[in-house]
Amino acid sequence: MRRLPAALLAGALVAGCGSAPLLADVRVEPALITPDRDGDADVAVVAYTIGRPARLTIALEAAGGAVHLLRDGAVRSPGAYVAPFGGVVDGRMLPDGAYTVSLSAVPLDGAADPARAVHTLTIRGGDTRPPELVGFTVRPHAFTPNQDGLDDRVQISYRLDEPAEVRLWLETADGRYVTDILEETVSASRPGEIGPHQYDFDAGVEADAPPPDDGDYVVVGEARDAAGNVTTRRLPLAIRDGGQALASLVGDVTWSDTTLPVGATLTFTATVRNTGDTPIRTRGPEAGFVYDNDASFNQTAPAAFVLLARSGDRSASRLVPATEPTITGADLDLAAAGVEGTFGASLGPPAALTPTAGGVRLCGVVRDGGAPAPGAEVFAFEPDGDNGVAATADAQGRYCFERLVVPPAHERTFARSSGAVRLGLEYDDMETDLAYPFRWQLGRTAELGVCPADDRLYLCLPPGATVRITGGVRFVEPPLSRTTVVHLALQHEDVRIMHGPYGEQAITVEFDR
Repeated sequence: MRRLPAALLAGALVAGCGSAPLLADVRVEPALITPDRDGDADVAVVAYTIGRPARLTIALEAAGGAVHLLRDGAVRSPGAYVAPFGGVVDGRMLPDGAYTVSLSAVPLDGAADPARAVHTLTIRGGDTRPPELVGFTVRPHAFTPNQDGLDDRVQISYRLDEPAEVRLWLETADGRYVTDILEETVSASRPGEIGPHQYDFDAGVEADAPPPDDGDYVVVGEARDAAGNVTTRRLPLAIRDGGQALASLVGDVTWSDTTLPVGATLTFTATVRNTGDTPIRTRGPEAGFVYDNDASFNQTAPAAFVLLARSGDRSASRLVPATEPTITGADLDLAAAGVEGTFGASLGPPAALTPTAGGVRLCGVVRDGGAPAPGAEVFAFEPDGDNGVAATADAQGRYCFERLVVPPAHERTFARSSGAVRLGLEYDDMETDLAYPFRWQLGRTAELGVCPADDRLYLCLPPGATVRITGGVRFVEPPLSRTTVVHLALQHEDVRIMHGPYGEQAITVEFDR
């Protein structure tokens, strides 16, 4: 609604509003509009003057009796007003035809009778076809924007069947606005043009902004064409386990040596704390693993399964080589408070097992101090700690996993996994171009939580948890310089260095040239 300038109304108002009619100077011009966007008679102006404070209603009545409200009891102060009307009500162009335009004013103080004026308006050649968001889709319907590389993003797509201005936003289940969805990654030539459009929504975490709170939301898409027709689509979206992955190294790093000969192993002990409010996905090799310095995380993992059992606040883990199609005796004792079969030298070279179509059957018993542990949760992971499955121990503490898959060697590595967080080590004067080529899981498996994603399970460090990490690098080859500097850093893989370099230490590796 546009109010006319006060200077044009001075003569009408100087006499005081008490003598002015409640509703006057009503006109609808032109009486025929053709809203076809050709610039000629596309819009009518409904003009009127209010003589005293009132509530104003403007209604259009079609020949068949349907009533469309342009204004419904809007409060107006004394003055002159114009209401442009291009044929659209509630996001839809009205059908062609003759309409009765009625204006009614009711004084706020009740001191005068209501006033009413009636005119006619004809609409001809209006665009009544609304734009369509064809195939409007949100996938997945639930996601976990926490930068763990799993279910962190939502894809939203549609196809426009005519040029239109499109807006996407997120709102709560009860209709409260949350945020616009702006990033359009793959689309037609330009936003708003006919063709396919694709949005990649991460809830802000890629910009290090906190995502909306966990809960149920609605993705709203609205398309508005040049005539003013509006189409709105809504689809549900749930946010679960959202947050920013945050962790830090705390305290001092302990190094085993400052001088060592070629062939010796440099070990470290460091402490890491999850300082955020979301679990952090991590993966092997497990703390305690020793790398040769001519290798890296891009090495083949053993053909084995990582087992984790827990009951209440007690847990135990174990590495079981996959040497047979049927494995029995994979027992775990919650009272052992240790780890059986680590990734260290005691494991030996990767076990050789030719994967079979039927997979591996793995069974054992969970005990607590020698007694069966009924109801204990048991998890079996691939050797890097990914793709876990769960079972529950029976009344005798027994469990079995059927058809466990041993990945082929080329898929069974400790290579980078986008979104995972590991503790990395590097030193100056390395012969590799890999950054932090030696990386470890954040803690022992028995210390970690289990988080779901993609219908599988993964190892994760819970919010607030603190773990001590040990590891080692065996200098089977001398560094390029006799004296070098070694340090650690938390690697949020394919995202950023989360914390580091940290704990720098100069070391000397004695060798003969």
